[in-house]
Amino acid sequence: EFVATVARAASVALLPNPFRSLWRTRRAAETTFRWETITPATPAARVAFGSGGNALVVIGGNEALLIDRKVAAFGQVLDREVRDFGATIRSVINTHHHGDHTGGNDAFTRTAQVVAHTRVKNRVLADARDALAQLRGASVDAYAAGLRKSGFDVTITAEARRDIERFIGALDQVTPETFAPTLTLDGEREFRAAGTVVQLQHVTPAHTDNDVIAWLPELDILHAGDLLFNEHHPFIDVSAGATTLGWDRALASAIAMVKPNTRIIAGHGPVTDRAGLQRQRDYFNRVRETVGAAIREGKRRSEVVALQPREVADYAWPDLLGHVLGVIYDELTAKR
Repeated sequence: EFVATVARAASVALLPNPFRSLWRTRRAAETTFRWETITPATPAARVAFGSGGNALVVIGGNEALLIDRKVAAFGQVLDREVRDFGATIRSVINTHHHGDHTGGNDAFTRTAQVVAHTRVKNRVLADARDALAQLRGASVDAYAAGLRKSGFDVTITAEARRDIERFIGALDQVTPETFAPTLTLDGEREFRAAGTVVQLQHVTPAHTDNDVIAWLPELDILHAGDLLFNEHHPFIDVSAGATTLGWDRALASAIAMVKPNTRIIAGHGPVTDRAGLQRQRDYFNRVRETVGAAIREGKRRSEVVALQPREVADYAWPDLLGHVLGVIYDELTAKR
């Protein structure tokens, strides 16, 4: 189940986000992340896939904005690959507290403004204490294997291996505080970074109770964080206040913000448009209908989590389906 996956991601992730001609001359195999261009003009936007949640990089001049940070040690890798684009990361946003989105924070908290919801800080500190203890003495190969076991696509280039080895070798100088955001918000915040306007909005408890939408109106791009598991079964972090009904309200808010062809960056899965947000709402509605029908038939929870709804049979991370069914069962039966 993804409960176990994210438990590992929170620990394994911290154990256990026009370009220069240099980029155009490098083969994709030489980069740790798979980079996809969203807007080629200035400010330029690319998404980094792999080794954690999807990270959006926006570059204006020699300054970069980064939204979500990958897993631990890969923050250093991400920083280096963005520098290859000719820019330095000056502003960072955490869409929520999970380790596959905040694990690389330590690469930036000393040199950049790291923004997140108020509740992120304490949760990151708690996760980091446990995770750093587990990471000490680990090998790069064992670290990568643990990440892959957690469901992440991980590529270790020669440069990335050196970055990770340096990170592990210097853990005695790393403290949990280096992973904590440096600026927090409770509701909304607007600022300018990398030549574009950034609007942050905290939404109702959804994937967690600290989800933040990052809207870039001038570029017509929205980073939804883990409000959107595009073509993947989602994780619902009940321990952090998540609810699927709150998730639906948060998605409705996001849909109201954007246009039909706005580029939507998912926390996991491919880049999409407004229809992708609606498909996430449809996913929950379909599963909720399936679970509701099973409850009316008198099925027990153990029977419900074993169901295989045909409508969502093709989604990635199939081991998470039982988790989703169980959470929705608990929500529906709690109303009685």
